[in-house]
Amino acid sequence: LLQPGPTVLFIDLDNFKSVNDTHGHGVGDEVLRITAARLKTAVRQGDLVVRLGGDEFACLLPGVADAAPLHQLCTKLLQAVSCPMKIGDLQLVVRPSIGVAICPQHGTQADALLACADAAMYGAKRERCGYAVGQAINPLNPANTNNAAPSNQRP
Repeated sequence: LLQPGPTVLFIDLDNFKSVNDTHGHGVGDEVLRITAARLKTAVRQGDLVVRLGGDEFACLLPGVADAAPLHQLCTKLLQAVSCPMKIGDLQLVVRPSIGVAICPQHGTQADALLACADAAMYGAKRERCGYAVGQAINPLNPANTNNAAPSNQRP
């Protein structure tokens, strides 16, 4: 019995720039540290959490591809990150947007999965719905993934 391929979550903090602009980069850095710790605590042992840069994180989840556990995990991550953060005298609330890509239906290569999860995250951010699952690739034309440009080529 084959285990499902890894699922990739792309996580971005909504309006993070305003935290840095309003409270300074020291506070912004602490928000990122707290966010990373909360993400790491919320996922299972053996899942990987990485900071991609800026306010972007990714989670690699081996063996999770079913809708119910993914919904539970995304809900848990949204709740964990959205809890108020006490930093000095400040109490801040940051909300994440999460994009989900599952191997193989959203891609079989790391860059395709990350690009699909990134595009789904922008959909979640646009719809203000917390998280969104990427679009499946067309097996007849795998080069046309119907996803946004790779994450390093944002508009």
